[in-house]
Amino acid sequence: DRPCFKALKIACDHKLIEIACYRGVVIGVTDQCQLVYRDGISKDCWEGKWWKQLKCKSSQEMLFSAISFGVDGVLWALDVLGRIWFTTGVTMETPTGDGKWWEVPVSEIVVKDVSGIDALRSLAQKFDPQKLASLLSSQNAGLITAGRCGVWVCPEFKNMIQICRGVIQGHLWDVAEIRGIASSVIWKSVSAQASNDGFIWALQPNGDIYTFSAGLEKCSQLLSPSYKKPIICLCTSRDAVWVLMEDGAIFIRSGVRPSNPQGVDWCRLDLSQLGDTVLTSISCGTLNVWAVDNQGIVYQRIGVKAPTSHSLNAAWLPVDMGKQSTTVFTHIATGPKDFMVWAIDNRRQVYARRGVTENMPIGEEWVHVPGTLATQLTVSDTCVWALNPNGEILCRYGISLKNPTGDYWRKVPGVFYQISVSDSDQMWGVSKEGQLYKRYTKCLKKGSNSALDQLLPKRSSVSMSSDDGWELL
Repeated sequence: DRPCFKALKIACDHKLIEIACYRGVVIGVTDQCQLVYRDGISKDCWEGKWWKQLKCKSSQEMLFSAISFGVDGVLWALDVLGRIWFTTGVTMETPTGDGKWWEVPVSEIVVKDVSGIDALRSLAQKFDPQKLASLLSSQNAGLITAGRCGVWVCPEFKNMIQICRGVIQGHLWDVAEIRGIASSVIWKSVSAQASNDGFIWALQPNGDIYTFSAGLEKCSQLLSPSYKKPIICLCTSRDAVWVLMEDGAIFIRSGVRPSNPQGVDWCRLDLSQLGDTVLTSISCGTLNVWAVDNQGIVYQRIGVKAPTSHSLNAAWLPVDMGKQSTTVFTHIATGPKDFMVWAIDNRRQVYARRGVTENMPIGEEWVHVPGTLATQLTVSDTCVWALNPNGEILCRYGISLKNPTGDYWRKVPGVFYQISVSDSDQMWGVSKEGQLYKRYTKCLKKGSNSALDQLLPKRSSVSMSSDDGWELL
């Protein structure tokens, strides 16, 4: 008859800056930006018994500044860098959730807004240094709240609110624990383009080559080509595995096919046609191979399989540079769809090959693709993925035969030294420390439209993707 008529003081050794409660779960944020939860809560003991730290399983250290409960056991959090995270399975019985934290990328939009530096300068004019230092030491990175109508985020130092009312995709990078391989093993590169039909191929700094299934099982070591120079590039496709040596020599794995994805043996490719030319980058498609030499010239070869004694060696065709005659290319990438051919020059500018068709496999011209600088590219069935000079991952969307350059770049969580993607966008990465990671994704779908959805303007904001994506209010 008298709800909430009596208060009960709960002791806490932590200094809490925020607390959130939902259906028998109590979670707080400490002044050290760590999460704690109230353990022992039950129907017989609603106040719980003690506080425990909520440990987050992640490939990076996470310091939180704000939290909010969503629906269906989802806990949302904002870290001190302004990144958005969620974990699932948070209930009274399991207050820590499933232990996995998924990062949600919010696409960057070019809007005229006050930057963080400008905001700090503005604050410095209004506050004395002691008050400003105290303000910044709070480690606040903004506000976040969630409910059935979506997720709302207000980043610090920005005069805007970001909202997502549709499908939300979370990303999780986890160390690839390959059966039979110690997790401390150092890797140089990984190639996943044949993983849909066969194996992941990975290269160690000493030249050892390993193959394993996408499920991290059936790992085996293959003998590397017997050669005096180290391997600088390992590329795969459904029917081929190529390795490029430091001096430009190429070895092809013979006998590669879906029923035998590891192949039989290494065959050295006759490159006498190229004379003194030294190839520095190669990439295999389904039907064609593309390469770049040490002068920045691009070549194409029809056919990806190893030559046999009954066939002529396929010719390497130099690609006409056209308007890009002064461009010096350094890296090239193609994928399962042969019309998708992309390259990087010595200024780290990105280019796409236009006009590549079945009847014109060499294409027509190179087209500059603005939006980012890049150090590496990898191509899937629908997208092109790039590493920028900071090791951040970007994905190019909207690519088609009629629109080979695509529409826009979108940043994806993760910082790596090298990446590779399968036909279906299953991504793998090698960190600067040489650890091998695999990317997992998780989608959250919003329920039925709420009354609040009817009140919010649908298109008066600047949309980040579709109507159901992130929007800027």
